[in-house]
Amino acid sequence: MTMEFDRVKKICKIGEGSRCCRYLMAGKDGFECAHSTPLAKVLDDRAEAKTMIATSINCDGVATNNK
Repeated sequence: MTMEFDRVKKICKIGEGSRCCRYLMAGKDGFECAHSTPLAKVLDDRAEAKTMIATSINCDGVATNNK
């Protein structure tokens, strides 16, 4: 599911370093949320190992959190 840029800026905190959500992805149709996908485990492991900059968890996923 793609997301509007306003949501990406406000909730996912794109461009805010470690405050940016670890599950924010860029897909061919725009920004996407990987929170409820198999990729989430990989991103969790990388965030824990400190091998990525965006390490926050900013919501419960785009399908369940429509702020």
